[in-house]
Amino acid sequence: MKYEPVKEQTELEKQVESAINLIMDAEQIYLCGNGGSAALADHFCTDLMKFGGIKAISLCSNTALITMIANDYGYEHVFSFQLQCLNIERGEVLICLTTSGKSENIINAAEYALKNKAFVISIAGGGDRSELSKYSTVFIDLSEYSNTMDIEDEQIRVAHKITRKIAKLYKEFWR
Repeated sequence: MKYEPVKEQTELEKQVESAINLIMDAEQIYLCGNGGSAALADHFCTDLMKFGGIKAISLCSNTALITMIANDYGYEHVFSFQLQCLNIERGEVLICLTTSGKSENIINAAEYALKNKAFVISIAGGGDRSELSKYSTVFIDLSEYSNTMDIEDEQIRVAHKITRKIAKLYKEFWR
């Protein structure tokens, strides 16, 4: 199902529309983030499932698994290790949430996903010059916001914009 965008759009709106189309066409969605962005990954995952019927998994939820990976392989691999075990592949999407755009574990996950032909949607600070932007199919740039809390506020707004539009399509699709 294709989302039809409005005619005149800001850059943010264009990126949101691109993200919606990737999510709607995906066979599976994975989400990752650190700290507040991890909490948002869980929240966004729940909303995608509840309001859009989207098959989604947060890679931030299993603390036993995360701490094992961090202890045995290094924290920089907590998400890429899970993607490897879950066999991320073409037709699937990884959503990366980060305020800096330079978290090594997020970049490793994005790089692994792309290497396996999956799409990567990043909702991040750090700007289009950040390392993460190089590994993103869609990079929703929140670098205009100057501090972590403002970026997190905007991340949730973007997640809710995406979810609202998907929910509208989902309702129309299932009528």
